Amino acid sequence: LFIDQRPKKITEEKILNKLSYIRFEEKKKGLEKELNGKFDIDDRFEFKANILYKVFDKEFFKEEILKTKSFDEIFLKEADKEDIALTIQEAKNDAIKTRQNYIDNFLSNLNKTHRYLTKDQILNTLKTMPSNTYPIIDVAILKNIFSDLFDIDEIYIKNEEIFFSIKKSITLPITNNKQLYNLEFFYDINDILKAIWYEEDFEFLKKYVDELNKKVNNLFLAELEEIIDEANTYAKPLGLHTDEIYKKVYDVLLPHFPKDLYISSKLKNKTIKRFIYSIQDIVAKKQKEQLLARTIRDFKSLFPLARNLNRKLKLFIGPTNSGKTHEAFKVLKNADTGYYLAPLRLLALEGYERLKEEGINASLITGEEQLLDEEATHISSTIEMLNFDVDVDVCVIDEAQLLDDRDRGWAWANAIIGAPAKEVILTGSPSCKKAIIELASYLGEELEIKEFKRKNELLVLDKPTPIEKIENQTAIIAFSRKDVLKLKQRFSKNFSVSVVYGNLSPEVRREEAKKFREGKTNLLIATDAISMGLNLPIKTILFSKAIKFDGILDRELTPNEIKQIAGRAGRYGFEEVGYVGALDPHTLNLIKKNYYKEDIEVRVPFKVMANIEHIKLVSSILEENSLFEVLKFFIKNMKFSGPFVAANLDDVLDVAKIVDEYDLDITTKFYTSLAPLTIKSPYLLSVFESYLERMELKKTIKYHAQKPNGKFALTNDELLLAEDMVKEISLYLWLSYKFPETFIEPEKAREARVILNNYIEKSLMQTSFRSRCRLCNAILPPNPKHKICDKCFKRYYQKGYRR
Repeated sequence: LFIDQRPKKITEEKILNKLSYIRFEEKKKGLEKELNGKFDIDDRFEFKANILYKVFDKEFFKEEILKTKSFDEIFLKEADKEDIALTIQEAKNDAIKTRQNYIDNFLSNLNKTHRYLTKDQILNTLKTMPSNTYPIIDVAILKNIFSDLFDIDEIYIKNEEIFFSIKKSITLPITNNKQLYNLEFFYDINDILKAIWYEEDFEFLKKYVDELNKKVNNLFLAELEEIIDEANTYAKPLGLHTDEIYKKVYDVLLPHFPKDLYISSKLKNKTIKRFIYSIQDIVAKKQKEQLLARTIRDFKSLFPLARNLNRKLKLFIGPTNSGKTHEAFKVLKNADTGYYLAPLRLLALEGYERLKEEGINASLITGEEQLLDEEATHISSTIEMLNFDVDVDVCVIDEAQLLDDRDRGWAWANAIIGAPAKEVILTGSPSCKKAIIELASYLGEELEIKEFKRKNELLVLDKPTPIEKIENQTAIIAFSRKDVLKLKQRFSKNFSVSVVYGNLSPEVRREEAKKFREGKTNLLIATDAISMGLNLPIKTILFSKAIKFDGILDRELTPNEIKQIAGRAGRYGFEEVGYVGALDPHTLNLIKKNYYKEDIEVRVPFKVMANIEHIKLVSSILEENSLFEVLKFFIKNMKFSGPFVAANLDDVLDVAKIVDEYDLDITTKFYTSLAPLTIKSPYLLSVFESYLERMELKKTIKYHAQKPNGKFALTNDELLLAEDMVKEISLYLWLSYKFPETFIEPEKAREARVILNNYIEKSLMQTSFRSRCRLCNAILPPNPKHKICDKCFKRYYQKGYRR
């Protein structure tokens, strides 16, 4: 017994204890053999017993392992073996009886139509599955039972617990996408089995799963937020939006998405590292942007030729009919070389003709038309067509107060800053004086100001002018095409009428003005399109309204607008006195109220816009071929050292989105985005997109002439379509000058324009336009009783039918 111990450590007490233990173990072994069982660690006697199962119409015995109560160790050591055996046998009988009673009671409560188990499943489970407090149910059956409650991925039993793996989803922040994961947990097997066998609800389990899922979700979202916060520390200097940060984190995290929604420290660190790697391109682009911003922050430096000419600025200011433009032209025609920059194509044409009449070799350059003279010393052009790379002696920039124009003001700012002329003459209203002084100060250039006064008197009428009191050589002002045509129809009964509005081509506007100038018509109905440059023998200006829609809201005319329009009355050389009035008392009151107010001064900062060289510079440095992105960068990120802001380019951005859909280089995209396009016209937009498709395919584009219906328009819609056809020609011609190898039939387009302009002229000679039947589209007679034709009226309405 003590062979491994040294003799000195072997004592009598150790020997006696060891012998006692050996005798006790031998005693227990004898009892176990005699009673067919064994003692467990707690001195309970474990044995096998056959338990009778009576279920439904079946009876069978099932061998189960039972245990008695625990026996006292002293009793087992000191009592006689026979007494112990008798006591254990009694305990075995009690255990068998207790178990049999439990099984009988358990089975008596089973229903043939069980809530969760079939009859065969019950019988098979009772016969084959191990016994516990409650009979254990096969995993396949358990999975089927819980399939209505959860989306089960896996179930298995381990020791005294059931393992569940349930498919769940979480709504990811920002993107609101659903992400699948497995919710995994263990649950006490007896609670589950009890609920099944006794056909109870699983509310306790559903509640547990809901609470557990909520905790798991909250933990995940908290861990995700920690990742986002850390990512934001790297992304914040780049100006990345929160949505972009989440997207980039998801791009890294989701491919490695944890099955159980748990983000480990290792995965968190991996996500952050890969996020940092993913924004390296953005970091590089940001650095380029910062370099670019520093490069072009001083806007005036972007026009190196103008800066090297030691320019002198002259400002000729005064009201309309003060001779300021006439004086500027005197200087221009005496110069060896020069530019005249006009706000409108019609005025550029008049400037060109004016120079030609003086015997000066001149060229005309507009977006739609170029009359080039190889011997030309002077160029008359629309202001957007200024060439910043060819220097001249004198440049006249007309209507300088348009610096303040919301949509086109950038063209005046760019021209004043960059016009490559030794002498730059600006003509405009007094409202631009302070702004030009500040601009000259920024440029560090000498400025001379010459103020002009109106050459003849302009009087505001005290009373409104009724129709019967309207005299010849009167112009009636409206502010929309619709109102002009309505007034034309109204006044054509008593007057021969010319009309001028923005939707008409310059050729038609000029022809209409010519008829009025020559006395072929005695009344002019026009929009504020006549407020700049048209020299007409107008004696009286009458406003039909004093409110206009400016593209954003309806508002009263400003003092500047009223004076600019009213100044066309009493044109020097035609009438010694001009008169300004209105058709109704309310309009006249508004005109008077604002006419006598001080002009609204041109505001600083000035709007500026990138030209093609700037666009190519930004595109190259940022390695960006999207025109929309390049323009957006210029608009949103440019900070200027001078009194400038990026121009409102909403219309250009809308077109940029369209051209970006095609595989074109950045130069082509920029020029096409500046084309004269009305994207609100479905007709023109369709034509424009067809051009882009062929440009992308590098195919030539011919002009396909469309003929209008009849000799003139019978309806307003037919007239509008003809006007859109002329705009299509303007678009084609504009593109033909930028891309002559692609748009190859400009002459054919010009021929078609002559036909269309004649058609529009004949249409405008009609006293009124007809309407169409809203049911069958037939043209209605003049002044129809109904909005439908007589035929449709008889067919539908007289029979009591309503549509």
